[in-house]
Amino acid sequence: MRYPRQAGKTSSSMRKYSRLTIFRLFFIIVGAIFIARLFYVQVLNQQHYKDIARNEQFKQLEIEPERGSIYMRNGNDNVALAVNESRYTVFADSSFIKEPEQTAKELSPLLGMSENEILLKLSTGSHYEILMKKASKDVVDKIAGLKLKGIAWKEVRQRIYPQGEIGSTVLGFVNDEGDGQYGIEGSLNNLLKGKTGSIRAITDINGVPLVQNKDNVVTPATPGENIVLSIDQSIQRIAEDRIKEGVEKTGAKSGSVTIMEVDTGRVAAMASYPSYAPSDYAKVEDASLFTNKNVSDLIEPGSIIKTLTTATALDTGAISKNTVYFDPGYVQVDDSNITNVLNLGSGDRSIFDILRYSLNTGAVYMLKQMGGGEINDHARTTFYTYLTNRFLFDQDPKIEQQEATKGYVQPPNEGYGLNVRYADMSFGQGLSMTLQQFSSALCAVLNGGTYYQPTLVYGTLNDGVFKEQNPKILRTGAVSQQTSSTIKDFMEEYVNVSINEVERKGFVIGGKTGTAQVPRTDGVAGYRDDVYNATFTGFVGKNNPKYLITLRLDEGSALSGFSGFTSAKPVFVNIVNDILDGVPISD
Repeated sequence: MRYPRQAGKTSSSMRKYSRLTIFRLFFIIVGAIFIARLFYVQVLNQQHYKDIARNEQFKQLEIEPERGSIYMRNGNDNVALAVNESRYTVFADSSFIKEPEQTAKELSPLLGMSENEILLKLSTGSHYEILMKKASKDVVDKIAGLKLKGIAWKEVRQRIYPQGEIGSTVLGFVNDEGDGQYGIEGSLNNLLKGKTGSIRAITDINGVPLVQNKDNVVTPATPGENIVLSIDQSIQRIAEDRIKEGVEKTGAKSGSVTIMEVDTGRVAAMASYPSYAPSDYAKVEDASLFTNKNVSDLIEPGSIIKTLTTATALDTGAISKNTVYFDPGYVQVDDSNITNVLNLGSGDRSIFDILRYSLNTGAVYMLKQMGGGEINDHARTTFYTYLTNRFLFDQDPKIEQQEATKGYVQPPNEGYGLNVRYADMSFGQGLSMTLQQFSSALCAVLNGGTYYQPTLVYGTLNDGVFKEQNPKILRTGAVSQQTSSTIKDFMEEYVNVSINEVERKGFVIGGKTGTAQVPRTDGVAGYRDDVYNATFTGFVGKNNPKYLITLRLDEGSALSGFSGFTSAKPVFVNIVNDILDGVPISD
């Protein structure tokens, strides 16, 4: 009777043992799985998870390159026009800011912002919220003293212009994004800007890069080129002072002047008035002040073009320097009656008389001689070929200015009223060009026929080593040497008989005035009768022309006697006298 009870006890023990075995086996298996997983993670796939952890600590940041500086010449020295100084961008990473109200309160007096303004920025959830740009080192040092989590800063180099307004329209400026706008800063932005580097940095608990960490991956930034301009400091100051004075004295709307080296195409000075200070570009309300009017504004040049009309007629053999013709005082071209501003009556005139008295009828006479005695297809084509293929008025000027433009010359066989149009063109109306383009063309005539590419760049200065940029020739044979000599003689004779305020022994000085009507811009064809543009072109040198000076005064009152002779000539005289008094000139 006891055997069944014994059997039951044995069965119960076996079941208990079986369950214990199963539990043990279960834990062994689970343990083995954990061990295998840990082995997989920590040994077999260690690098993968190490990279993930590290990548979560890394931030990819850009290293801004040092922007190249810009200099102008002063004898053998270089004078800084545009350089860089340290400023700081203060930013916040809101993920590290636990007490935004207190942070805003402490930053408010340092950033010059209200607590609410700062609090709004701290509440965006952004890892990079800019609080202040261009902060001084003093401000940053004070922020550092607060030891605020999530607030950091980075050094940026800010563009400054130590010469103020000097050369502003040539320089342009650098905007808040670090990009050059207008002028040299715009046209040579890629050269000046350099190449951006990168840093992949581990950050600390505040989100600030630990730049010195050995695991940083750095691609060094390449600094921009330092540019030395062909601008001469003394001549630039003269140009700016005198064009400003000319505008103010004559009541003109604005004025511009280009001074170019005749034998190289290098610009020694380029000025416009009104002007602005590049460091304060954000305060400028009239955006037209940013443009360099010497290269951007197309004008009808007026009678200074007669130097080139004469050069064309001489070079083609249509006239000689000794040609004498009968001038009735007017000329009929189709349905247009062309007269002179100065009424000399009828009589025999020389080619020099055409320049001396600025005879429109004489300019038309020379155009006719290009066509065998009349304005025809041959005359128009000949003049057009010189204006475009030799004087390059319809081509890209290739000067280092972002806003530079090209002129326009009506083709000889396109459109209506071509004979009248070309007659007007012979004395400076009905065609357009910039002041710089005219200067480049006349330089080619005066130097014997070599058209140099106009340039504002003298060379580069890097690591203390100056590398000069050689003048570039765009074409040769613009005119013959004989034509060049005759035009120089005519322009010198003009100054000798008409301008006695610049007589200097041992120097050559030549010139020519111009007065041009101003085209209407109200949608009505024709010209305004209330204002004129006044122009003047002339040269100064030791034995040969060294500098060509071309200037314009815009929209002076017709009622005040505003003209090239009365208004623009005095500016030229003052510039020449200032140069001769203060700038060494050698051939």
